[in-house]
Amino acid sequence: MKSISLLEAIDTQSGSDEPILISQAGAWTARYLMAASGQVPLRDGRSSKVALSLGDPAKVILGLIALDGIASRILLLSPGMVSSEFDGLISEFDPDLIVTDNKALQSEGAVVTLWSEEIASVAERRSAPRPRICSTQWVFATSGTTGRPKLVEHSFASLSRATRPSKPGVETVRWGQLYEITRFAGIQVMLQGLAGGGALLLPNRISSLSAQLRLLAEWRCTALSATPTLWRKILLTGDRPKLDLRQITLGGEIADDAVLTALKREFTDARITHVYASTEAGAALAVHDGRAGFPESYLRNPPSGIVIKINDARLYVHNHDVTGKYLGSGQSFRDEDGFVDTGDIVEQRGDRIFFRGRSNGAINVGGNKLFPEEIERILLEQPTVSEARIFSRPSPITGQLVVGEIVPADPASDHKALAAELLNLCRSRLPRWQVPATLRVVAEIRSNAAGKIERSSL
Repeated sequence: MKSISLLEAIDTQSGSDEPILISQAGAWTARYLMAASGQVPLRDGRSSKVALSLGDPAKVILGLIALDGIASRILLLSPGMVSSEFDGLISEFDPDLIVTDNKALQSEGAVVTLWSEEIASVAERRSAPRPRICSTQWVFATSGTTGRPKLVEHSFASLSRATRPSKPGVETVRWGQLYEITRFAGIQVMLQGLAGGGALLLPNRISSLSAQLRLLAEWRCTALSATPTLWRKILLTGDRPKLDLRQITLGGEIADDAVLTALKREFTDARITHVYASTEAGAALAVHDGRAGFPESYLRNPPSGIVIKINDARLYVHNHDVTGKYLGSGQSFRDEDGFVDTGDIVEQRGDRIFFRGRSNGAINVGGNKLFPEEIERILLEQPTVSEARIFSRPSPITGQLVVGEIVPADPASDHKALAAELLNLCRSRLPRWQVPATLRVVAEIRSNAAGKIERSSL
């Protein structure tokens, strides 16, 4: 996509009367968004560092439209972030201005502007894009799945690299936003909906998943992106409405054959894509053949133009659009050749590359390391299991003890018998030290704000 600002990308659609943003508050055209972005209480946000901590995703979008090309850096903060993480990231970013709708938020080193009013009605008018005065860096916090979140910079060019414009004469693609919009994956969906010539649908994230899906069905959602964990929850939603999806995307976690097969069975008319992207490496590759892993040919001929390689079973990505250093600490995550060590461990089987798990998520049992995803995969292959999570507990003997949680496909099943059956299955397929010490039946598997399984030890 052409390297322009978000405002300029939206301006290309300002001649249309079709809404490009739909939420419970209304349906807004490109002209409306351009005019409404003038409401953002920026004071003097020009060439400054601005942090956005807003619970209303529509306000986040308006803030980005107003600031991109004007502020030197924009930090997107999750409204659900715990105070210790928030304080740490604010300290590293050192903003000049914080725009928030949280009345309790305070900061010693920055001006805090409260945006508590509802988004007012703005007359739609033709508004010429404001001239850019700088190339804005969008700053994201990593998911913090296995450690403290860090700050990573991206330009609009790098973020919109994977955005695919709608084809002329083809029905407008309506993208549902289930990711938190301040996350890297959420911004990817936002740009596809708003800057790709389609529409973005914003259900209320505070609502239940069932209520969000009902709204997406009502708004005629045709494209939806989510983590494999969230897709499993969607498939488990008993009162889920019929979604006429044409595009399904999975990202953020390993997409195994079980979830891919379930989606193909449920959404027969949808194109299913699983993508590999990370906050550090950006969008790297997309797989469309409905199988887990990716073709070995991607190592020689990367379809997206992003070079990837494997070294000592670790996946590396070369993306010249990323800065290569964590903001604040200055710690580099790119080597001298420009490759980002993703931390993902892979293995080749035949002509296919499969993901095993995260290097920093491995469980150390008496000096032996295992990846929780590999045990979860065995459990999720069973029709009696709908969700699974393997994690560790401290052990004075082995260092770490493998334990697990599962959600049964049938809530009325005999939980004790199911756990015993699954443990016997693990004993038949795994070395003794990898077999979970316990399997607990739970109603739901905990996930974080990024939609991924929470990996931290309990």
